[in-house]
Formats: sequence, C-alpha cells, structure tokens
Amino acid sequence: MHRNTKTKNKMSAAVALLLTVFLCACGHSQAEALPSVQFESLSEAGNNTVSTDSDGLLTDGDHLNSDGFSTATDTTVLMEQTGDALRQKAFDSAGGNKLLSKQDKNDEKSKTDKAKTENVETGRDKKQDSVSSDIKKANDDKPAEQTQEKPQQTQKSSPAQRRILFVGDSRTIDMFADSDDEISGMNANGIVVYAKHGHGYSYMTGVVDRYGHENFDVLVTWMGANDHGNFSSYEGYYNGLLAEGKTIVVCTVGPTDDETLAEWDHPDYENSRMTAYNASLVQWASQHGVQVIDLYNYIALNVAIDPADGIHYTPRPTAGIWGKIVSSLGQ
Repeated sequence: MHRNTKTKNKMSAAVALLLTVFLCACGHSQAEALPSVQFESLSEAGNNTVSTDSDGLLTDGDHLNSDGFSTATDTTVLMEQTGDALRQKAFDSAGGNKLLSKQDKNDEKSKTDKAKTENVETGRDKKQDSVSSDIKKANDDKPAEQTQEKPQQTQKSSPAQRRILFVGDSRTIDMFADSDDEISGMNANGIVVYAKHGHGYSYMTGVVDRYGHENFDVLVTWMGANDHGNFSSYEGYYNGLLAEGKTIVVCTVGPTDDETLAEWDHPDYENSRMTAYNASLVQWASQHGVQVIDLYNYIALNVAIDPADGIHYTPRPTAGIWGKIVSSLGQ
C-alpha cells in the first residue's frame, strides 16, 4: 500500500513536471518561479512528500509496481523522453507562433509603411494641389497695380465707316488755296477740314470741342508750326481723346528755311523748333500706338520752301501734300 502511494506520488510528480515543462516552453513566467515542486499524497499511511530536483527529475529511487514501470530509473527515462517530446512540441509551437507573429508583424509593418508612403504621396499631391490652388487664389485676389496706364489707340474702323475730322494751320490752307485765311468745315475726300492762319493749340481744341466729340471717329492734325517747338500742351488733350476711344493721326511739322526767315520770325520759326516739336510728337505717338504721317521728310524731299518767308511751301496750292495725307489714311 505504501509503495502504491509512492508510485502515485511519483506519477503525479511526473505529470506536474510535464506540465511545468510545457508551461516553460510556452513562455509563462509563472513556471520560472517553480524550481522544485512538492506534492502531498492522500494515502492511508499518511502524507508522504515526493520532490523533484532542479531539473524536474524524481529524486525518489523506489521501484514502481506492475502498473506500468519497473523502476524509478525507467520512470525518469520515460519522463525525460516524454518531456523532451512535449518540450520540442511546445518549442515548435512557440517558435512557429513566434515566426508567424514575426511574419505578421513584418506584413503589418509593410502595410503600415505602404500606407505611410501612400499618405505621404497623397499628402504631397494634396499639398501641390493646395499650393496650385493657393497660387491661383492669390493671383485672383491680387489687387490691380496702381500704375497709371497710358491711353492706347483703338482699332481703326474701315475708311468708309470712319468719320474723319482734320485740323491744321496756314499750311493746311495752302494745300487747297493760295490766299484764303481760313477753311471752316470743308469736305475734301470725305474728310471735314478746319484750318486757320497763324494759329496753334488753342485753335485746334476749340474747333474739336465745338464740332462735337460725338460727331467724329478720327482726328487728324497738322499742327505745331505756330507753337514754337512746344508739344506738351497737345499731349494732355490727345490723351483725353484716346481715353474716349477716339483714333488720332498726327502729321509731323514741315521744315523751315532759316536763311530766308524774316528777322521777326527768329527764333520762333527756326527749323530747330520744328524738329524739337516733332521729336516730342513722335515719342508720344510711339508710346500710345498713334499713327504718324511724316510730312517733314516728305516735304524736304518733294516740296520747295517759299523763299519769300522761309515758312510756307510753293507752288500753291500744294496738292501733293494733301495727296500724301489722304493716301496715308487709306481714303
């Protein structure tokens, strides 16, 4: 009876040892806290204690009965073999789980990295779109520059549709007559002509304003001979007409002959005054897209200056000059 109890205790210890080994293999920390295990048998002889050493092997050397084991050594061998098998299985299972867990972690990390990359790319794209949008919005919201715009010549209408007003001084009169002092509202080639001897800027603005801005589309002027080289007064008035949408065509002032000028016409009608006026006129016209008819060079090459005064041209009427103007206008 005593041996049976010892046998049962040994078997119980073996089972406990196997359980301990299994738990150790699975990584449970509780197993580490069990260097030895003690069990109490519930036998008729009383409580007997069977212990295992630090390796989990039985220390009792008694033989087992015929229930299955011949000696304690056989039990120890079997326990070691069984424990090794279970330990291997536990380690395999734990290792597999670890490998699987590691693989899962790698897969998860790969997915996370991919998601981060996609998020970065998406964020970059969104940022680029945002920048482009910000840039577009900034441009849309940008206030107009406060620079003063120069009035520009509008597109010409066809000659048949244009209402043309022409204003000049005594040289304009000479194109049509020999001795008239003034031309007022004459129609020549479909162009309304006004001109007066010895007049300049004030005469021109008066004619244009009285004629009515609503009654013409194109203003052609041959002024400046009596303005002593000063173009600045014309500039502001012309700019106002351009702002109204009018088309302006300007003619350069013709040359004078300093050698034949009367004494009282010096220095106001010297040729240097004519060229100074023309320089300012051409500069303004180029800045505003205004057409210039170059009568200065046309006259210098094709028309004679009257030696009687050094200012007017001969022979009168100087119809060739008018022909040059009309052809330049496309009339």
